[in-house]
Amino acid sequence: MNVLPYPEVPEPSTNDPVTAVPANGAATGEASRINKFRRGFERFRGDADAYAHGDAQDDDGNLELAVLLLREENARLKAERHRPPDVGMMIDHLRRIADQRGEDELADDVWSLLSECMVIREELSQACVEIKAAMTAVQEHLARLATAAAAIGGGVPTLPHQAISRSRPSPVLGLAPTPDGDLEPHPLDGAAVSEQ
Repeated sequence: MNVLPYPEVPEPSTNDPVTAVPANGAATGEASRINKFRRGFERFRGDADAYAHGDAQDDDGNLELAVLLLREENARLKAERHRPPDVGMMIDHLRRIADQRGEDELADDVWSLLSECMVIREELSQACVEIKAAMTAVQEHLARLATAAAAIGGGVPTLPHQAISRSRPSPVLGLAPTPDGDLEPHPLDGAAVSEQ
């Protein structure tokens, strides 16, 4: 990518009426606006130049930052190594160990709970599949029984529990269901026969 150089912005002079700065150093309103625009343009131009050559500068900046952080860490570790042992240092060290162990145990507990939930989910999914297969088998068996009962009974397919209740009177009331679903006295019931 070729970057064309930006034209230089002229410095304010006393001869130019647009960028003229009075001798006492106080800028006029229009001149101050021009100066602000010029400074903004220079900043923009600097940003554009940094963007054009930003990869190398970013790498250099990142390396300098990493070196600075490593130096600070080394200095802290050296100072800590030369510090005489005391009770406070031991307590801090034990707290750090306990915190680290607590975080590890918490992470282990979370993973254990997650894996147990996944196992339960798979088991429930398998149970649902088995229940669905059992329900399908029962429905097919009932359909076969209904067609067999229809063939034996003369046409109207009935479910097995309906066929049984039609052949026997109700033990409590002595009533039998009619084909419409109403209850009427069963003809074989002694009380119903004696009344007729």
